[in-house]
Amino acid sequence: MTYSNQEVKYRVTLNTDTNLFVVYLANNDKVTASAATIEQAVQDLIKKNKE
Repeated sequence: MTYSNQEVKYRVTLNTDTNLFVVYLANNDKVTASAATIEQAVQDLIKKNKE
């Protein structure tokens, strides 16, 4: 499922081995971020997307 906020469209998965949420840009699976919360992972993804 694809989600979006005002800045990016993204997909979310949960890595059950590490208990981290992994988010991917909807249009580019090579841009990812992971964190303990979805919110933090999305913020990290937004930062990476701006670089």
